[in-house]
Amino acid sequence: MTIHTANYTVEWKPSASWVDITAWVLSVEGDFQTTGASGNGIAFGDSSTAQFSVTLDPLRSGTLSLATWELVPIRVTFTVDAATARNGAGVVVGFDQDMDTATLKAEGYQKLIAATRVYSALFLRRPAATKTSASSIEDPTDGSYAAGAINYALWQAGGRPYEQAGSYSSAAFYYSLQQALIAPDYSWLAGENAWEACLTLCRAAGGQLYQRPDGVIAYVAPLSIAAGSSVFTLTSSAYARVTRSGTVGSLMASVECPYQGRYLTSVQEIISDTTARVVAAGKTATIELEPRYPIYQLETLNGGGTQLVVDAITATNYDGSVATFTHTLTIAAQRVTIVVSNTSAQPFVIEKITIRARAVAPGEAGVVSAGSGAPTLTIEANDFIQSRAHAQRLTRMALDFFAQARPIIKVEGLLHNPALQIGDIGALTVTPWGMTSTSVVILGLGHSQTGAEMALDVIDITGLPTIADYWIVSASGQSGTKKVGY
Repeated sequence: MTIHTANYTVEWKPSASWVDITAWVLSVEGDFQTTGASGNGIAFGDSSTAQFSVTLDPLRSGTLSLATWELVPIRVTFTVDAATARNGAGVVVGFDQDMDTATLKAEGYQKLIAATRVYSALFLRRPAATKTSASSIEDPTDGSYAAGAINYALWQAGGRPYEQAGSYSSAAFYYSLQQALIAPDYSWLAGENAWEACLTLCRAAGGQLYQRPDGVIAYVAPLSIAAGSSVFTLTSSAYARVTRSGTVGSLMASVECPYQGRYLTSVQEIISDTTARVVAAGKTATIELEPRYPIYQLETLNGGGTQLVVDAITATNYDGSVATFTHTLTIAAQRVTIVVSNTSAQPFVIEKITIRARAVAPGEAGVVSAGSGAPTLTIEANDFIQSRAHAQRLTRMALDFFAQARPIIKVEGLLHNPALQIGDIGALTVTPWGMTSTSVVILGLGHSQTGAEMALDVIDITGLPTIADYWIVSASGQSGTKKVGY
């Protein structure tokens, strides 16, 4: 009989550095499930859940303080035989404690990202996500920044590119993104929940966004889902049980996608704020205003972008004279922040603020369809699906992915391999089902509290389109049977 060894290390970060708390751990409960919600198993804009709990005896090995726990980063690393890898990472979202033990409840970094509100400038024909690399410029304050809106949101939420982890050892989390296939005409972040904003952009590009078990936030372009190399093999000698289940909605005969066109307006009044605001002598007032439509170009003094035009702010001293003040200006697509400083010896009242700009307003709207018959998949309305051509690309892509029913297969009783990740491709053999070395992709994984046994959720990816099926548009001659891309 083969003997395997399994162990784990639990760490958390209540202050500036990671602290090993394994000595206090009684158990790591539950599975690390990262499968998103999709009857087909491949959903555009799919996300994931990563939840686990750690039970501690705070007096087991000296006293462990639980005074600070809310959103404290926590991670679990498993070692099975010679394989070591992180299989749980996130932040503490709650705890239960009795006289003897305490249980920390953790969720993935989505919880941290969702707590962030991000405003960005307007991006013009920028892919929703751009590929991260060891040299990609991800810092939005860098003058050469050319990354996507998803990159922007994740950076502002405290994330840093995984490929540059050596330069950002204290990052709140890491992200690794592929290049999105579609670039909306206009994209922006407008202060909403940053995770949901990323998912909205992801759905508009037909990609997937999820947290891997090692804690890295990943964006995956649809044509790469089935394009990787096989890294594992599953036969009846490797697993104890295998089941599969399908639901209505995994197979679609047609797809519909609504779109809302956008166009650039001429310079016009976009904000007329008449809220009275008193600014005391020698004090400042910070005023945040949100236009109805995203700003493309604000009318400023001398076109410099740092000062509003002279008559934009109307302010009057208490004695009726014109107020004397200075101001600074910060511009985002859907927020203008003005800091007004009273440089006089008496208070004044800001009576009106008028801002003019070129904005991105709604234009033509419509619905595009592909395929015929029922059932029909309707892609939800999305601010970043802005043209008929964009909607057509999404419907064709969705039809390719939903043209075949793909039930979710659960493979249980496997020896835990902590190196496996969501999105890994392998070969599955289930003789009674007629499956022999069938290509599958991992949608979710979990393991027992000891880390010795694991279960995988996979789907058959036979026939899924990949980048190799398409021509990359170029000036060279094309021949053969490949299609032009979406």
